[in-house]
Amino acid sequence: ADRCGARGGGGGGNAALEAERALWQREKDRAEAERTAERAAAKTAAAAKAARAAVAAKEAAAAKAEGEKAAAASKALAKRLSAHMKRNVLSCETLSDDMGLGSSNQLGRWLRGASNATLEGRVREYLEEEASDCSDDEAAFKVAEAAEA
Repeated sequence: ADRCGARGGGGGGNAALEAERALWQREKDRAEAERTAERAAAKTAAAAKAARAAVAAKEAAAAKAEGEKAAAASKALAKRLSAHMKRNVLSCETLSDDMGLGSSNQLGRWLRGASNATLEGRVREYLEEEASDCSDDEAAFKVAEAAEA
């Protein structure tokens, strides 16, 4: 009886110890799974942040290229208008009056590189009207001149 009691008591202690170890192992596994999930979430967040940064950089590069393209087109248009003014001996004041701008200051600033989309559109219209009003020989000359500019 002593052996059974000793064994039973010792066995009960072992069962409690095993239960405690199992509980500790479950807690350890849960904590490890939680850390793994946190690391995965951090990696996902970092990848998303990098993707957003790449998209923003691509958009910025596209906007810069578009701005440079628009600036080049504006500069080419200003060269065309300057050539037209020289060819027809027109001052900014005279041309501003012809275009109905009222003030030659705007036109002068635009010719020197200031940005003005409204004025640029009006200059484009004016040059198209002038091109349509001229003869075929003049048109060929203007096309060749524009190609040089």
